[in-house]
Amino acid sequence: MFPSKSKNKRLAARSPSPSSYTFTLTHRSGLFECYQFLSPNEYSEKTFGLLAFLVRSSVGEINFSPIMDEVEKRNQSGSLIDYVKVLEEKRTGLPINEASIEKCLMLNRLISCIKQNIAEILTLFSDIRLDMKLKLVDQLINQTINYPNDFRRRELDFNHRRNAQDMRRLFYLSHKEAKEPPSFIHLQNRVTEHLSYLIDDKMRYDSKFRDTGIKELTNIMSNSFMIVTQPHFGINPVIIYDRKAGNTEYTAKVSVTIFSLLHDFMQTHPNTIELYDIEMSLWPSSPLYKLDESQTLSWKTCQIQISSDDRPRMIQYAELSFITIIPANKNNPRMHFSDALHSLKFAIKVHMNLPEYKFSQIYQIPLESSSFAITSHHNHIPYMLSKVILDDIRRFSKISTIDMNVVLNFLIRYFKHRTGVLPYDFFKNYIENELKRAQNERKNFHTLEDVFMDFLIPFVHQVEFMARHPILSMFYADRLFLGICNSDRAADFMIRSSDPDSPIVGLRMNSIKIDYKSIASSPAANRSIKPYSCAVRVDIYNKRMKKLQYRTFDTNILPNDIVKFVTTAHTEKASYIRVLSNIDNSNNMGNYRLFTDFEEYYHDRLHEIYRTNEKYKPITNLILNVENGDDDVDDDGSSTIGDYPRSDTPNTNLADIFSDNPYSVPPSCTPSSSQEYFTNVPTNQDYTTIPPYVQSNSPINNVSSSSNQQLNQPINNEDLIRYTLSRPDLLTQLLQRITIQYPQQNPIYQNQQAYETTPLQYQQSPLNQRMTSPIIPNSQNNSNQNFIPSNLTRTQLCSVSENLPNESSTVPLQFITTQQTPSMAINEDLIDFDKLFASSD
Repeated sequence: MFPSKSKNKRLAARSPSPSSYTFTLTHRSGLFECYQFLSPNEYSEKTFGLLAFLVRSSVGEINFSPIMDEVEKRNQSGSLIDYVKVLEEKRTGLPINEASIEKCLMLNRLISCIKQNIAEILTLFSDIRLDMKLKLVDQLINQTINYPNDFRRRELDFNHRRNAQDMRRLFYLSHKEAKEPPSFIHLQNRVTEHLSYLIDDKMRYDSKFRDTGIKELTNIMSNSFMIVTQPHFGINPVIIYDRKAGNTEYTAKVSVTIFSLLHDFMQTHPNTIELYDIEMSLWPSSPLYKLDESQTLSWKTCQIQISSDDRPRMIQYAELSFITIIPANKNNPRMHFSDALHSLKFAIKVHMNLPEYKFSQIYQIPLESSSFAITSHHNHIPYMLSKVILDDIRRFSKISTIDMNVVLNFLIRYFKHRTGVLPYDFFKNYIENELKRAQNERKNFHTLEDVFMDFLIPFVHQVEFMARHPILSMFYADRLFLGICNSDRAADFMIRSSDPDSPIVGLRMNSIKIDYKSIASSPAANRSIKPYSCAVRVDIYNKRMKKLQYRTFDTNILPNDIVKFVTTAHTEKASYIRVLSNIDNSNNMGNYRLFTDFEEYYHDRLHEIYRTNEKYKPITNLILNVENGDDDVDDDGSSTIGDYPRSDTPNTNLADIFSDNPYSVPPSCTPSSSQEYFTNVPTNQDYTTIPPYVQSNSPINNVSSSSNQQLNQPINNEDLIRYTLSRPDLLTQLLQRITIQYPQQNPIYQNQQAYETTPLQYQQSPLNQRMTSPIIPNSQNNSNQNFIPSNLTRTQLCSVSENLPNESSTVPLQFITTQQTPSMAINEDLIDFDKLFASSD
């Protein structure tokens, strides 16, 4: 129970009582808008894949679900022509700015998907709409009440719905797994019927039942309030606080929604029930800080209308949008949230007045939210979110020992929920192997955090990266992107390819490598686990050259680099290039797509939105690299996989692949984003982009040493100047030699400091704050240019077999789950949901 203060108390509305306050009235209309309000994070198994970003509002950080209701309002027929037209209008209306680039790419693919699969998508949309509507309505109206069985059934349904809402904040849970809980409208109707049955019938005509009836009233009150959306900021249960200068208060945006099931009964029985404003507190309590006690939640009424043919329904709700945290001691305003998880406790007071039965009582219904984290910076999200995930796994599974299979099951559900796509078997195998490795390496520890946090943090970071850039999830659904996978296995798979005339390109997330030996005796709570930034890697392998190259998309301008990649597929004849799409054991044509499949994401609107300062040819160097195995480093720096050289150039930006002029696009500015993903691994590797002809111990010798054989190659003065200006140590020594005082506060030192510090920013850096490192054409490229005859035509250059069958027409899209291959079926037996939900009944 929660103590309350009278000054914080206000009677909520009891329409039609003229003396009471009126509820704030809001409106929601349309199937998708109503569904998002009544069933947040609940979706059909048919919504996974490309169309998830059109038919779901709770997936990714970019989606177009409002279009579904817009089409419905424009034309009740909901034909595919309407969808394509509205999507094209949306694309045309995109503002000319960088934020529109990824949206345009996604819209291009959605439009092409709908146009190419008319019959399937028409059926799919119809099925999804029907499924959504059935989950919103009440299908048991005007049923005869069977006491007490129907009462117990209502309580069980309430618990199933509450458990499903809690779990779906972070994990996918199907309707069947959740025990098919009925809608809130159904539950509200049952509460209204059962209260009316007790007060107007059973207690009135059966005096012996009154004591039992009073107990039943108490049970109904305790099962009439539910937290529908658990604490979150955006999509994550990690909220970022803000403190204005000179203010001792901390404010944080956090969203929570609470439903009441009493609205209809209060309308038919005025003056019987009174609701008070909801009081809140933060848990666990701290001697350093607390919630502002004056902050309460008021009740509102939402009128929902699913379609014009349905009668409006009313739902009573309260919503929280922010919290204010104040210091417990005004003389010590500093607060330390540390890495503790918090929850919100809500005190709901209901006054029931039944003069006929001489009964009047105030019920206090306590609700407690799921755990969430409070932190100061976005770069803390992977760490804090990992703690919340493990806390939820422990709470939902009720495991007392470390069970790797349970953790695996929940991580797969988390991946599906956040990315909107079905994971492939190689993903499951990779995660399973990494969890087994963590369990073996950390066998002396006995908590989920100590065993799995080192792997979970970079894994969560990469999943959130895919959710923040849903274009990657669409690539994944199209099998053009391997996502989170075993990078060594992907490299080996490419190397062992059997077709010498078909070069291979593989896109994936950067590797996760953990040095468990260095942390063998260190609990996770005693150290800071700081992951490097995420990056999308592009592996290139040419079997004729037997050379594996690595490239990296610039994380800070990822959509820009993807535009060049997509434009490459559109402007050039590159169907002979294969894209690695699967790293399972089989080695057949089903493991590859064609490079030209990226053309599905192209439209001329892209180049109206994305503009460069200089003209560039987006394909030449890429095709030359793929065909000839050209690289930007000498072979001395290469390692090998088996008998094949492996050119590891982790900081090579795709600018020098996509452009003849390497300065026509911004080079990479985030060294960490182009590395493989190391956690707790010290590195001795120099990730600065330095051409081979300037590699030496001294910065001055890098330029002046005559012993370097590469100096015989011509060097462009502009290139040399750009390179020198990017190296503060080199520039300092040059200036010292000509006795010029180098300014101590020169901005180059600031850039160098930022470069060496490599801050772990979870948010993308603004373009005007990025540091640039020169990408200078090296001697190897020059020699190759001389080797290739200048009069060689593009047709002659690409004269390799183009007889590779196009799999675009045979590979099923990942929006019809019954046909998707190879999709991953979750082992539902890993979690005993019967036991889980029964324990809450």
